[in-house]
Amino acid sequence: MAERYSSKTLRETVRVIAGRFWGMLLILVIVVGGVTAVTLLAPKTYRTEAHLIARPGRNTNPLQETAPLRYELVLFVTTQRQIITSDYVLATAMMMLDGPNLPKLDFALGDDLAQRKARSEALAKASERRREMVTEFVQANPELMRKLRKRVQVLTPGGPDATFSQTFWIRVDWPEEAGLAAEKGEDVRQFAVHRTWEFTKHLVQAYEDRFTMLESQRTQKATDFLKRQAAMEARNEFLEASHAYESFIKNQAKGDLPLVMSMSGTLSTAGGELSETVLLRQRKDDLMKIGDRVARVEALKTAIDQELAKQDDRQLVVPDMVLQDNATMQALQAKIVDLKLMVNALEPRYSSNYSELRSARKELGLSLEDLREQLRKQADALDIELKMLRASQEVLSRDSERTEQRIASLAPLVPEYERLVAELKAAQTNYDEQKKRGLDAATAERLAENPVLVTLLDQPYMPDPDSPVRPILWLNIAVSILAGLVLAFVYAFLSDHFDHSLKSIDEAERYLGTPVLGSVPKMGGNIVRT
Repeated sequence: MAERYSSKTLRETVRVIAGRFWGMLLILVIVVGGVTAVTLLAPKTYRTEAHLIARPGRNTNPLQETAPLRYELVLFVTTQRQIITSDYVLATAMMMLDGPNLPKLDFALGDDLAQRKARSEALAKASERRREMVTEFVQANPELMRKLRKRVQVLTPGGPDATFSQTFWIRVDWPEEAGLAAEKGEDVRQFAVHRTWEFTKHLVQAYEDRFTMLESQRTQKATDFLKRQAAMEARNEFLEASHAYESFIKNQAKGDLPLVMSMSGTLSTAGGELSETVLLRQRKDDLMKIGDRVARVEALKTAIDQELAKQDDRQLVVPDMVLQDNATMQALQAKIVDLKLMVNALEPRYSSNYSELRSARKELGLSLEDLREQLRKQADALDIELKMLRASQEVLSRDSERTEQRIASLAPLVPEYERLVAELKAAQTNYDEQKKRGLDAATAERLAENPVLVTLLDQPYMPDPDSPVRPILWLNIAVSILAGLVLAFVYAFLSDHFDHSLKSIDEAERYLGTPVLGSVPKMGGNIVRT
């Protein structure tokens, strides 16, 4: 009854829970079972990533002091995050995935002036036509664009908010599309995995096209101010050097570019990017440390073996290196010394049958046997340590050998990479100098910006259809168990609160105001007066 709750005892609380146990259990089973079923039947989400690296394309500014690399990369990565997650890039990637066909953008303008002009006009028309198609798609699919913005993230090694890094990732989380998969007649998981992978590839392509388009528009104004043939020649040299550098990265260095850069000394590890050359030096240092330890252990093992080879326990001598690290042996050695002193003191004064002398000799013999046993255990421990050290030494040696072989195979690319980088820097410097001479100062102030070269390091990988990133089954089950318990207890105490039936003899006497003259006990139960 309601007034009982003002002073509910532990016994009454247990009675409330026990009396409604099966109802509480049913609520818990329904909640956990329902959440588990919904989780298992819910659409799965799959993830893939593309890895890119950004490097400053020019080191000088015609009119201003060179900005620190940190500030350039902070501004650049922030800008690229906005470009990648823009409606234009997302819609372009989606249209590449599902159609319609978009006009292709050819950024190769050629060398001949007339050819360059014709291709520039064709590029402008294709860009305008693509922009119109993308705008129509965005306006016609606002809900789809909202979903796409949630599925795409741009991350750096320090997290989504860290921008000081030369590398960044484009991450895509794509859910299952049961209806579309049924229309195509394909398995839902395999269809979602391929859609995730293909959309990410199209997203990278759309980003590269958009980035190149924006850079072209930004630099197109600069070309209008080039007045002399020397500036045009310097620009052509810069384009040739850039093309040679990009060709080297795509065709020769490929996925080994960070290692080649570290071997040439142009890649810093300050941002957390640890190169294989640094790892190789660390392995060699570890090998030297292990070699020193092996030598010390072998010397110590040899000294102990020499002592154990002695037949007479009284001639045992514990090596100093063993005594330094073994407190038990130090105490035993001190005890043996004391016993020897006692025996030496008693022998001249008493006969060999003297009880104290016999007891001291016996204890000395037992202590010497313990010392031999301790030395034997120490020798066994050193054997085990030697095996572990040699196993680690062998593993590190194999890893170092493989890394050295890989570095040796890439060594011929390092001089070529350094030459291309030097030529690119020289061409950039010459081009900047010639442009500075041919530009109007007021216009150059707006155009003197440092572009950044973007290179795709790792293509998007195919997600595993058996390992979706969402939903998380164990987390949902844990939350459902907690929620089920809360609801079960709420049900138990609310139902008891509104239950006005009499449960005991005391309640009958208290609420009816008359004494109970007799009661009929329930079979199998006990009537207990409280």
